[in-house]
Formats: sequence, C-alpha cells, structure tokens
Amino acid sequence: GALFGPAESDGVAVRARVRSESTKRLAPRFGVGLSGVSGYRLLVSPGQNALQLLKDQQVVASAPFEWKPGTWTSLHLQVRKISEGKWIIEGRAWADGTPEPKDWPISFEVSEAPPAGKASIWGAPYSGKPILFDDLSVISLRP
Repeated sequence: GALFGPAESDGVAVRARVRSESTKRLAPRFGVGLSGVSGYRLLVSPGQNALQLLKDQQVVASAPFEWKPGTWTSLHLQVRKISEGKWIIEGRAWADGTPEPKDWPISFEVSEAPPAGKASIWGAPYSGKPILFDDLSVISLRP
C-alpha cells in the first residue's frame, strides 16, 4: 500500500485506474482507500468475483464484480456526511471501455465519524504479475 494526498475525514473521494493480469488460477487483489491505513478500502477481489469494502481488515460490504485480466479497471471511493451523525461510504468499479456506472454497488452507512487520513492505493500481486496504478486523484466533494 501507499498513501497520498491530504488527510481528510469526509467530503472526499479517491479515484484511480488499475491494471494487472492473472496466471493460471491466481489473480491479484487491488484497490483504493480513504481515511488512512486503517480506514476504508475498496478492493477488487477476482478470486471471489467481488468488489469489497473493508474497514481496516474487515469486510463490511460486498457486491458482485467481474474483473477482466489485462484491462484497466477504474475505481471510485467516496466518504460524505449525509446528516448529523451519519456518513455514507460509496464505491464503484468498472472496466475500461465501459461507461462509469451511475449507481453505487457498494454503499455503507456509519454513525461514527470516519477518521482523518490520506487516500491510498493497495495491491497484492498473488499472480506474480505487476499491478499498475494510473490517474490517481483525490477530489473534494465540498461545494
């Protein structure tokens, strides 16, 4: 993993494009995060055909996702306050060449304020192939 950008707690999004390959039955696991090392991570888990949201190391939400080896995958994770004492963490992923989804397949509400922390990228090259990250960005959602 690697951290980048300013330390924020909410009203922020991270985006990145990621590319890797599989070998035989082994595939990498990769994603982006917000709120520092022990914050929220949006991970593509090809072995489970899933897009997962983790808080620290625990999976808190999951949605089906079909990863395409050897193509760029775009990821978008955001944390925003929706009312007093409530925040929502939303995530989506899509393959290069397809339109960005309008809906959020990953959506998780919390009543505890997210910790302030930097954005991050994560990768586990289980396939033995490199994981490439491109177009990293941190976006303020505040008006």
